[in-house]
Amino acid sequence: MRHTSLTDLIYNDGKKEEMCYVELAFNKFKIRREVYANKSTKYFYNDKEITNNDLTKLMMEENVDMEHNRFLILQGEIESIAMLKPKEGLLEFLEDIIGTTKYKLEIDALTNEAKTMEEENITIQNNMKFIKTEYDHINELKKQNEDNLLNRIKYNEYLKELKNLNIEFIKRSLHKKEEAKKDVITKIDEIKNLNLENKELLKSLETEQNSIRKLLNDKEEMYLEIKKRYKSLERANLVSKELKNKLEKEIKNLRNDYNNLKAKVEMKNKENNILSKELKENILELKGLTDKQNDLKNKLLKEEKIVNEKCKNDLEKMKKTQELLSDLIYKKSEQNQRNVKFNLEVNSLKDRMQELRKEIDELKAKLKNCENVKHLDKLQLEKDLKEIESDIQKTQYELQKRKTRYSEVYKREETIKKEKEILKYFKDVSGVIGRLSDIGKVDPKYELALKTSCTRLNNIVVDTTQTAEMCIDIIKNNNLQRSTFIILDRIQEINKLEELSLPYMFDLVECEPKYKKCFYFSLTDTLLAEDLEKASEYAFGKTRKRVVTLDGKLIEKSGIMTGGKYHEKVKRYEDIEKALEKMTKLRDLKINDLQKICEYENQVNIKSLLKEKEIAYKKIQNKLKEIQSKISEEGYESDINSLKNEISKYKSKIEKFYDSTLRGELQIVNEKIEILEERNHQINILLAEKMVSYENIESDLNIKNEKLCEIKIIDLSSLKSHLDNEEKCYNEVLKNFNEIKENLSTLKKKMGAEYHLEIDLNNQLDDLNESIIDLVKNLEDEETHLKNIFEDIFNDNKVINSSYECDNTKTDLSSLTDLDITDFQKKIQKKLKKMDEQNGRPDINLKIFEEYKKIKISYEKVNEQYELQMSKYEDKKNQIDHYCKSRHDEFISGLSKVNLYLKEIYKKLTYGGNAELELVDYLDPFSDGIRLAVMPPKKCWKNVSNLSGGEKTLSSLSLIFALHKFKPSPFYVMDEIDAALDFRNVSIISQYIKEMAKTSQFIVISLRNDMFEISKSILGVYKTNNMSKFLMINVDEIKKKIANK
Repeated sequence: MRHTSLTDLIYNDGKKEEMCYVELAFNKFKIRREVYANKSTKYFYNDKEITNNDLTKLMMEENVDMEHNRFLILQGEIESIAMLKPKEGLLEFLEDIIGTTKYKLEIDALTNEAKTMEEENITIQNNMKFIKTEYDHINELKKQNEDNLLNRIKYNEYLKELKNLNIEFIKRSLHKKEEAKKDVITKIDEIKNLNLENKELLKSLETEQNSIRKLLNDKEEMYLEIKKRYKSLERANLVSKELKNKLEKEIKNLRNDYNNLKAKVEMKNKENNILSKELKENILELKGLTDKQNDLKNKLLKEEKIVNEKCKNDLEKMKKTQELLSDLIYKKSEQNQRNVKFNLEVNSLKDRMQELRKEIDELKAKLKNCENVKHLDKLQLEKDLKEIESDIQKTQYELQKRKTRYSEVYKREETIKKEKEILKYFKDVSGVIGRLSDIGKVDPKYELALKTSCTRLNNIVVDTTQTAEMCIDIIKNNNLQRSTFIILDRIQEINKLEELSLPYMFDLVECEPKYKKCFYFSLTDTLLAEDLEKASEYAFGKTRKRVVTLDGKLIEKSGIMTGGKYHEKVKRYEDIEKALEKMTKLRDLKINDLQKICEYENQVNIKSLLKEKEIAYKKIQNKLKEIQSKISEEGYESDINSLKNEISKYKSKIEKFYDSTLRGELQIVNEKIEILEERNHQINILLAEKMVSYENIESDLNIKNEKLCEIKIIDLSSLKSHLDNEEKCYNEVLKNFNEIKENLSTLKKKMGAEYHLEIDLNNQLDDLNESIIDLVKNLEDEETHLKNIFEDIFNDNKVINSSYECDNTKTDLSSLTDLDITDFQKKIQKKLKKMDEQNGRPDINLKIFEEYKKIKISYEKVNEQYELQMSKYEDKKNQIDHYCKSRHDEFISGLSKVNLYLKEIYKKLTYGGNAELELVDYLDPFSDGIRLAVMPPKKCWKNVSNLSGGEKTLSSLSLIFALHKFKPSPFYVMDEIDAALDFRNVSIISQYIKEMAKTSQFIVISLRNDMFEISKSILGVYKTNNMSKFLMINVDEIKKKIANK
């Protein structure tokens, strides 16, 4: 087949066929295979559909080997037959033909059975060894138990004697307790009789006390009511007295004020009268002075008319001079106003000049600073500033985070501290082991992983539930912090865990073995990984695991991952605050440098601005000089003074013409008028002042006197005497009540003492009863124990098959004193103690004897089973040896025959050559297989691989023909087996095939004349119209026809 798919064989020329088939017709039957376009295949045997396996079986029955295809020799395969491998190829090929393959299957099956039996033998043998060991061990235990039983019997004998003594001692103690109990009961009866008398006396005293208490209560109530009334009246008198004293003081003060005001009013009236009189006198005088003033003014007017006519020229000159003087004064005031305005402007210009000078100095300083920052790099500074800002933000965030963590750690440490302090309260409680973290330790590199994965490190480990309950009570009573407990006896043992490449976390904890399960309870099956990658393999695998890493990252089975930040060491945050402060200062420096660089970049602007400022300064300086030049001090003062002098000369010259006495008199009158008017004004003011009224004070004084009259003081002397009498009666009743109370108290104390004595006696009686009950119980226990000892002795003797008979009779100990019994007890106890010291109290397992019998039976049974199994195993091995021998003998016999045929055929085909199938291992032909050795004519022995193509072909054909002679095949199909042969060898092979074709059918595909010319039939295949066709030529019939002609 040169096609990749069988469907390629289906005819396809325009019309697609659905299937194709090939059919082989034998003498007895025919077979057919059909291939369909859907790649399905069907097999037919005599036109009946069958399976491929059934077809193979049918062909094998007809001696057609479908497994090795010995009948089919394809193109190019003829040489490979001689090149088959010794074991897997040639040996299996020959065994199948010789027929020893059947033994191989049997041998393999028997070998597998033998191996199974051998494993069973080993199991039985191991079981037998185990049971033998157990049998030896149980036998040894049996002997030890027998010795221990004999010792126990002896020990029980001593114990029996001791119990008899104890019983006698208890009986005697019981008798003494019974006697003491009778005495106590007698005393209790006496005290009860005495108590009955005291109770009657107590009852009478209590009745008398109740009657006196009622009288006392009445007297007390009356006394307190009178006392209360007296106290209230006394308080009312006290209030009235205080109010009276207060009113008297207020009246006294009002009287003093009234008298003072009255005196002041009288004095004021006198002063007003004097002032009114003076005012009237002044008015009269002022009227006279006014008349005189008018007369004098009229006289002066007449005199001025006369003077004006005489001094007319001088007056005109004086008037002109005065006009000039007014002009000069006006000019001077204008000049002064201008000078003030100029001075203000000068001052503002000076201030502006100072400001400009300051700005110029600042700009020059900036220019100087700009020169200093030429070397700085603005981009680098901006980059540094951004980095610093970023660092500041990160540091602030880290600071906040550290503060939070520090707070959390502080809280956690406080909690741990409190939990440690709780342990101090448990120091007296037995069974408290300590905190889980204190009973185990790990390597420092595993600490972070342990803290992350184990949340129970602060839990308190105790041995039992009772211990935990006691601790909880202590916590509640002392109001301590809540705690969690791990109870040892409630924790299950560690289960068998899966073996993994990662270690279990609890295995890394070093602690006592009994505490190991506490850590397994807290950690379960948590694994430890070096890193997160390794942890993820197990955490997210087929079976999820809880994994923790060395750096504290925990992956839960659910897939949730948490970090170890809560268990990291948290540094104090003060260092970060200092670092933050340094960074802030560095940022400010960088910003300052950056500003300087910006100023340097703006240096041109600064220079131009500086130039503008200097120009403005010069302008202001020039303007200031100009304004200062305008400010002038003109000579108005000298002209004004000269004009004033001139006017004064004119005035003095004119005044010479006036009467000086008349003017002086007028002036005096004017002054007097002014004085009088001023005085009258003052008098009017004084007279206008209001008079102070004392009528209100007088009305207040009357009201206070009325209130004072209303106040009354009550006389309490009679009420006081009545109160004293009631108090005296109350004290007498109280005295009687206290006497009766004291008598009652004495009686109650006496009864209390008797009651306590009765309680003590009852307690003694209870103690005696308890002692008697305990003694009775002890007596019963001792008797029961003694009975058990008898039974133990009997049973122990029965177990070891002893003839000992137990004596159940009790020994008479009545003749012994208490001291003798005590001495005997001590002696027996010494013997028992000595036996305990020598032998101890070994545990005796009576089940050992039963187990010994069972194990002995099992041992004998297993031993018998082992011997039976070994005999079966030997039979199986003999069977295998028989089949191996048969296989060997038959194979060697068949191989010898094949070798004879091979030598014969090869010699015949090569005219003198030799060939042989030789064993690789002569001791075991099946271990290493068989190889073909060839000696061509006139040559030495050679390996097949060293032969030429023609020699390989002849060797292979010789082997095929030899095997055919040993076990003929019904037909052969050979495809160009003569391709590597020359014409001589082709002729030899064709002649040999012709001889063998008498018993078998040979279908040979050949292009050599010497091969197909001697055949009986020739089948030719050709192609027309895209279809394969064949032509069958019967050579023998043609030859017969030619011979007849």
